[in-house]
Amino acid sequence: MALADIDSDGDLDLLAGSSGGVAVRLNNGSGAFSGTQTVTLPTSWTIVMADVDGDGDLDLTSASQSGKVSIRLNDGSGTFSGGSDVTIGGTVQGLALGDLDGDGDLDFVASVHATTGTVAVRFNNGSGSFSGSTSVSVGSNPNGMTLGTWMATATWTCSRPTKLPPAR
Repeated sequence: MALADIDSDGDLDLLAGSSGGVAVRLNNGSGAFSGTQTVTLPTSWTIVMADVDGDGDLDLTSASQSGKVSIRLNDGSGTFSGGSDVTIGGTVQGLALGDLDGDGDLDFVASVHATTGTVAVRFNNGSGSFSGSTSVSVGSNPNGMTLGTWMATATWTCSRPTKLPPAR
């Protein structure tokens, strides 16, 4: 499940994975959800909303038990189409997006919940198409994925207290 502003109206819309795909429900701004759009996809374990094609709206990425990461592009109004299915293999459970190669677009890592114990790494060409075949061994049955930047730098400044004038 994911909450994201997919129709650019300033409120959070609802996307929920099921065995038939991802149900999309738009928020009217007061917390009431409506609509009947279902994006047909394999059973989705993880849904991540991110701008993978660089057009300023949030696209749908989904990890599935069928061994694929599915990408569906948002037209800006909350309607999803096009995109691709990237075959990873195994059961893909965890999914995270971030700029892994420093080129300014979002790439993905996906955990393959299988005896292989790997994380698949795929690189975005900037328009939402992913390629590559890198796998990183991480141990058996990886599940969730998170990307982040760790900064181990701290600056400490010590100064002598200044005497304040008495309160009036």
